[in-house]
Amino acid sequence: MPRVDRKVIIDEIVKRSLEYGVNPALSLAVFYVESGLDPMALNKVTKAAGIAQLMPSTAREYGVTNVFDYRENVRAGVALLRDLIRQHGFDLREVLRRYGGFRTYRTAQRLDEYVKKVVFAWFSVADILVEIVLTKSDLLKLGVQDVRGK
Repeated sequence: MPRVDRKVIIDEIVKRSLEYGVNPALSLAVFYVESGLDPMALNKVTKAAGIAQLMPSTAREYGVTNVFDYRENVRAGVALLRDLIRQHGFDLREVLRRYGGFRTYRTAQRLDEYVKKVVFAWFSVADILVEIVLTKSDLLKLGVQDVRGK
């Protein structure tokens, strides 16, 4: 698969997040922590793959035929986030526990570290997403009014 520019990947994450009603900065933060936004990322132990680090069963459940296709992977990862948010409300810790595959609370310390990484990344990218990734014309193309009122 040819190398994909990071801006193209970020644009896809933002587009899918807006389409599925998920905060784009949250999606970006989760995927950054999971894979560093590397479409070819593969966890050799769990077999989680791609930008969203989808497990094989999750990829199948969300109709992904090629986990290394950034578009399919991002679509499924954002849809999974949306579904977890719907199931668990705004309990971010529970959403991330489920997304990150933390099966039991015995892994609480690892879960806490994961949550901290995601939250740090989320706050780090929230403001710059609008300034760098989403110009006013980008927002209008996506059908979103400029939230900054400019």
